[in-house]
Amino acid sequence: MLVLTRHRLPIVGLPTLDAALTEAREVLELFSGRPGFIRGWVGRAVDDAQVLVLAHEWTDVGSYRRALGNYEIKLRAVFLQSAADEASAFEVLTSRSENGVTDFVSMIAQSPDELLN
Repeated sequence: MLVLTRHRLPIVGLPTLDAALTEAREVLELFSGRPGFIRGWVGRAVDDAQVLVLAHEWTDVGSYRRALGNYEIKLRAVFLQSAADEASAFEVLTSRSENGVTDFVSMIAQSPDELLN
């Protein structure tokens, strides 16, 4: 499971890039202590220096949702509140590594029409 959230600077309460990066690092630190967390990254858009992305990988959606529900994360992860209002959690369908390609079975509806029903 892959989670990507975009954050536009300046962020309320975090007026500088350094302040935002400090908070984003803290979010990853908090997540790293939760079951199911695999790894995370903070990136900056090459074409728009005011946009940061917080990306993190989880073993499954349940682990991610339980982490978001954790009291300490709700209390301390202020950075997450600045995320753009858009889809952010994605299931991985195909993965490529030096060992080859791995395809995964979707756990959600198989077509857009199924999502509407």
